[in-house]
Amino acid sequence: MKKLIMLTGVFVLLIAGAVSAHPPSGITVEYDLKTKTVEVYAAHTSKDITKHYIDDVFVSVNGVKKITQESSTQTDDKGQRVIYIIPELKNGDKITVKADCSKFGELSKDIKVK
Repeated sequence: MKKLIMLTGVFVLLIAGAVSAHPPSGITVEYDLKTKTVEVYAAHTSKDITKHYIDDVFVSVNGVKKITQESSTQTDDKGQRVIYIIPELKNGDKITVKADCSKFGELSKDIKVK
């Protein structure tokens, strides 16, 4: 009986943690060919950005990983904003951005450079 109560308690704690965790709700990607910059905003609400945040951002160009950034917090309680310089960025490139939540889930977005 004690094992059943203990297992039930552990299960409830796991479910409670999963309910508060969620992937980013959206990703905005903007680029500037003149400055060769890519700005990424991953929308991700959090009540405590030191415990629940966007912890990884990955940027690939034409399927080649260019940037991997790990974080221990996010910009603010609404999301993570980052800006990168990619010198070889040009017309026709496909930029893929993936953002990971520190607790659960991820979201990706592709854009074409025009």
